[in-house]
Amino acid sequence: MKLLLINKLDVRKKDNLFLIHSGVYKKMLDLKEAFFESNIFSKVDVASVYYEDVFINESKSHVEETINKKYNKKISFFDQIKMRNEGWKKVYTISSDYDYIYIRYSSDIYIYNLLLKEKNKYFITEVFTNAKATYRELLNDKKIKKSKKFSLLARDLFLRNLIYKKTNVIFLIGEMSFYEKKYFNKVVLFNNGINVKDYKIKKDRIKDKQNIKNINLIGVAHINFWHGFDRILEGMKNYYKRNPEIIVNFNIVGEGEELSNLKKLVNKYNLNKYVFFLGYKEGKDLDEIFDNSDIAIGSLGLHRLNANKGSVLKVREYCARGIPFVIGYNDEDIISKIPYYYLVPADDSPINIVNMLKWYKKILSNNPNYTYELREFAEKHLSWKAKIKPLINRILEEKT
Repeated sequence: MKLLLINKLDVRKKDNLFLIHSGVYKKMLDLKEAFFESNIFSKVDVASVYYEDVFINESKSHVEETINKKYNKKISFFDQIKMRNEGWKKVYTISSDYDYIYIRYSSDIYIYNLLLKEKNKYFITEVFTNAKATYRELLNDKKIKKSKKFSLLARDLFLRNLIYKKTNVIFLIGEMSFYEKKYFNKVVLFNNGINVKDYKIKKDRIKDKQNIKNINLIGVAHINFWHGFDRILEGMKNYYKRNPEIIVNFNIVGEGEELSNLKKLVNKYNLNKYVFFLGYKEGKDLDEIFDNSDIAIGSLGLHRLNANKGSVLKVREYCARGIPFVIGYNDEDIISKIPYYYLVPADDSPINIVNMLKWYKKILSNNPNYTYELREFAEKHLSWKAKIKPLINRILEEKT
């Protein structure tokens, strides 16, 4: 049995970063490894499509080099369509060598019209946002004109109907909405996972647990408003009014649309001595920052997207590294499963730094091996190997 994972990958350069650095590209490669290690597929490959180019298991550097040479000029709308269709034709040809096709939900109808003609293949469609959440997000998007919103909604509804009817399995992140419930017998639910071994477990920074002088926070993201880092800054403003004994620093790692707003807040609240903008980091540089950190900051603003549940990848990475973290939403993989998260209200209130420090000191006192316990939890429950088990079981059931 052979499996092909198909992904439409936008690698245009934004904010001095290629989007291939994003979790989506890494996730596909991690899934490739997890599916192969399941021992039911003899071959697993990833096909990443960008316009007329198709990259099979290519390295990040090779893709970037190709895109730099070829797509550094503006492409007309009609040429984009033509080139995309050429890319999908290549994928269709490549797919003839595979029995199982796994494709991330895409707005390009053309690829589905090609692939779903095949009657002897098993199709798995990953849907990363259910219909209700998609429509809610679209309707709340102030950047899109109202007249265009309804055409986009109609297009999405048509496409979901086409895919859900033809695909064998709907591999859905989170929960079913009204629309997915019509196809409940095809749905396999999952939450995001990670490749745990990709993340170095952090060193224990604090030696004297009874006499803590400073606490270092870390937030890693392609920073947007839903990360809610401003809530930490608001909390730090209140905290430093009390002339505290413990110094709290906040290292913000990454670029993004919200960065300029955060810098304005830091200047406004005179937090420049305590908040550091470190830019994009990876590899050993990022490992060293984690080694010097105590508490990680997850997403504190998902409510701004009208979401109260999530399975954020960065939080899973925090678990793998063995660092306690702060979140502001319900994560079913984590809530009530481990004591190493600090859950804050899903609103815009400032984070109470004093209470957060009390929670952290309690961990140090009661769970001295918390780093390794977090790592073990990630390996057992948050790895892609664990996440795809229900899907593997479904495939095996239908095969017999």
